[in-house]
Amino acid sequence: KVLPGPEQINEHDLRTILGMIWVLILRFSIADIDEGGKAAKEGLLLWCQRNTAGYEGVDPPGIENFHTSWKNGLGFAALINKFRPELLDYDAMDKSDPKTVLETSFLIAKEKLGIPPLLDAEDIYDVPKPDEKSIMTYLAEFWKVFSADTKVYLATKRLNRAIARRIVNVGMRDEYLEIANEFD
Repeated sequence: KVLPGPEQINEHDLRTILGMIWVLILRFSIADIDEGGKAAKEGLLLWCQRNTAGYEGVDPPGIENFHTSWKNGLGFAALINKFRPELLDYDAMDKSDPKTVLETSFLIAKEKLGIPPLLDAEDIYDVPKPDEKSIMTYLAEFWKVFSADTKVYLATKRLNRAIARRIVNVGMRDEYLEIANEFD
């Protein structure tokens, strides 16, 4: 295995520079993903498969990879709808125009979810096989936003259950005290 040297960077060897950028992205953006006991690329793919399952136009056949499975844009739209259905009505959207689906999904991701616009619709729609690493990097941003939302949702749900139990307990205590006071 030959490691890149400073000479290659100094000589503007694009392949070496892009390879180093990918290693940084993989290490700091994708490596932390863990889903169903799978990490990084496999974990991200599993997360995408689980969260797009059952969406018309996506499943079947389902998300199978990080290139052609995303060409029609419906995978991105399904992810947004799964976690934030108030932002995108998946059932009402025109699924016959992939470019519009991609543009709509990317606009919502940017403006409503704060996901940086790492891709344009043309990067996916206008090529036979979209760049796998670019799609993975973009989807890792979706994972970060939605996994944080999921953690907040679960914490809120647990807190609401604890509050509801406390209210029931206080009610039972007050009822007990009322009955006990009748015997005095």
